Amino acid sequence: FALPIEIVERDLDELKKYGRIRRPLLGVRYLSVDNQISQKLDLPVDYGALVVKEDSFGEAVVKNSPAGKAGLQEKDIILEWNGNKITFEKNLQDYLSESEVGDEVTVKVLREKEEFETDIVLAERI
Repeated sequence: FALPIEIVERDLDELKKYGRIRRPLLGVRYLSVDNQISQKLDLPVDYGALVVKEDSFGEAVVKNSPAGKAGLQEKDIILEWNGNKITFEKNLQDYLSESEVGDEVTVKVLREKEEFETDIVLAERI
């Protein structure tokens, strides 16, 4: 497997600065939405990241996480990350892995039938 050189360089910088590789945290569990998932769950869109808990353990939105502080809720669908559409091919984790701890991102969210944008400052995953 291969890593893009930008990620390797970023990780080396993190090691030099902090003595460890820091990873950004959003604080949601999600299901990537495509046409099949959209039809199965009767969703109003066929792209994005549906915020859901994985099982009876844990929460869809981690308490006191950046997403929690921004007011995201279970069943929200995150549609965009900094103006870029979240798709099955370019999912939420892809955008998160390109970000850094402390970055402020704007996400577009669909809650029930209403869209809104919110700014979120990414924390460090511990």
